Amino acid sequence: MTACATCDGLGDTLTVNTGRDARFPDSFGRLKALWNDTGMGAFDALQCPTCGAWFEWRDHSQLTGSGNNDEETLDRLPPEAWHLFERLLHGDVPDDAAALVKTVFNSRWEGLFLRAMGSLTLETWERLAPAMVERFVTTRSDTENHSLYGSLYGYAGLARRKPTRRRQCEHLAGLLRREADQGRLAGRAKYLLELCERALSSPGPSR
Repeated sequence: MTACATCDGLGDTLTVNTGRDARFPDSFGRLKALWNDTGMGAFDALQCPTCGAWFEWRDHSQLTGSGNNDEETLDRLPPEAWHLFERLLHGDVPDDAAALVKTVFNSRWEGLFLRAMGSLTLETWERLAPAMVERFVTTRSDTENHSLYGSLYGYAGLARRKPTRRRQCEHLAGLLRREADQGRLAGRAKYLLELCERALSSPGPSR
């Protein structure tokens, strides 16, 4: 692979102790942030403008103490991860949606993938939703299910304020009702359906 004059010096992973005034190399400032997140606990996707490589940046500020241990990390996504990330950003979903969902929720880059999924068009999301619900109702481990629950929960939580989220919530509720008819809803899945129905029973957002 041809060396990149912009980002090769950043390596694969970097941690800097910002609490003691350490900083990333100057080349870090030439990366282009996707969401421009700032503040404690923020994370963002940054892209090299020269070669197109993607990085995950995270803030690890401490909640207590002097702040001397505050850190930021920068991790380079391997090519297979940033190719998938771009596909999610552009709504390029393959026919095998179940395989894509499995990859997303088993990846160490899950946070970035989920955030990219949050910007999918309604049509693209509807292609992914059945596989997400199937995984949700058949995964018994709360540890494995935690991020998936959070992702689905967001569609119900924002349905009162965003028209697109309301339509996604309607579709999600329909999928969950179908699972309920088959006796496959338990625990948090039942609660998620209740949240969807509660959100849909309230006045819709203004267009």
